[in-house]
Amino acid sequence: MIDLAGLVAALAPGSAPALAAAPAAPAIADAPATPARGRRARKAAAEAPKKSTRGRRRGAAADEAPAKAGRAYRRMPAQDEVVAAWNETRSATQVANHFGVPRHTATGWLRRLRQMGVIESSS
Repeated sequence: MIDLAGLVAALAPGSAPALAAAPAAPAIADAPATPARGRRARKAAAEAPKKSTRGRRRGAAADEAPAKAGRAYRRMPAQDEVVAAWNETRSATQVANHFGVPRHTATGWLRRLRQMGVIESSS
């Protein structure tokens, strides 16, 4: 909340500072009244510490497992690299293994290259 009268008085020429007596405004970092939605809100929620639940505890092996880094990096590498891997293997599965991505991702890359006319259709 901005004290408009105090702001005008402070900026008016020849006036004494009136902002010293103004009440403190609430901090901007306060939580919004409604829950935030969207990508940023989900990312913030994922980074927030998890609440403990009253459910069963996981086994010790689950606690020691390394945390996944998240979603695999799925942007297509340099076109020449993908074409070279395709020409060498002629297999979408082998291309996926080569780049460490899911098979359907490599299939999508190959489909895009076929549509662009970079590689010929497999039929």
